[in-house]
Amino acid sequence: MHNLFHKILFLLPLLLLSCAPGHQGRVDRRPDQSRPISLLVEKVIDKDVMGRDLNLPTGLAVDRKDNLYVSDFGNNRVIQFDAQLLPIREIGGQGRNAGLLNGPTYLDLDNDLNLAVSENGNRRVSVFDSRLNFAYLIDFYDFEDTDRFGIPSGVLIGSYGEVWIADEEKSRLSQFDNVGSFERHIGDFGSSGGQLQYPQKLIMLDDENILVCDAGNSELKLYDKYGNYIRRINSPHLVSPVGAALMESMIWVVDAGSSELNLFSSYGESILRLGPSLPGGSVEMRAPSDVVLLSGDRLAVADRGNNRILILSIEVEEKL
Repeated sequence: MHNLFHKILFLLPLLLLSCAPGHQGRVDRRPDQSRPISLLVEKVIDKDVMGRDLNLPTGLAVDRKDNLYVSDFGNNRVIQFDAQLLPIREIGGQGRNAGLLNGPTYLDLDNDLNLAVSENGNRRVSVFDSRLNFAYLIDFYDFEDTDRFGIPSGVLIGSYGEVWIADEEKSRLSQFDNVGSFERHIGDFGSSGGQLQYPQKLIMLDDENILVCDAGNSELKLYDKYGNYIRRINSPHLVSPVGAALMESMIWVVDAGSSELNLFSSYGESILRLGPSLPGGSVEMRAPSDVVLLSGDRLAVADRGNNRILILSIEVEEKL
């Protein structure tokens, strides 16, 4: 039932896409933006991966060895690719037992390369060690208080082992301590101040502030590591931002509603706006769900609606 609920919610951006204008390599630049950035499709990962076709790839993560992790939602698995983007192992399989997955969405890695996997079908976060052996799980439900938690989406492991989980159903964040005990909720349903609506991916910035893809409010929100609301980043270009990645002082954002890829400064200034068509690509993006930065000036994008992963090269024009 939860898988069906999530699939319906992810289909809504496709309806928005049908009436959204396309942008062929459009760059929104301030007059002092002297080093334009462009993207080029370098590689496409699709179809058969380790014996099964990709089916709604949703979340991405990358470790310090440049291994790429992909949550394959429709196949209830997480795939690990090496630095050459060759698949080397997979974990999961549908089920509720330890190590099995049901509807994996967003991912995160801590400094010890432990991998956290948010599962909307099992309503929990499963954590695997650096060798992808099952380690422990955090249940995202309470039998005594069924309204305490909803459906998990984004997940983030903090610098002290605390775990933040975005609740897309209750429209808030839930914080757990480093042993998996619930501590508090942050944000309520709404659209004013620090309130959230249908939050998705979470990322930690260099200053340990937490960036939330607040898809339902068409913006990004910033909280400090204690959960205090700081500010928001909004733009008329954002419809349903669901995934983000940090690149120096800039933020890449994928938008499932417009099927676009945006680049913003840390203050929310628009630097680049591309999509649904991308240079070098033959098929338009369709409801992308996540983005991560790879080595060698590249991005990986989960093009969820097309059942594929896009590898994009980043090209920056040198200042004359």
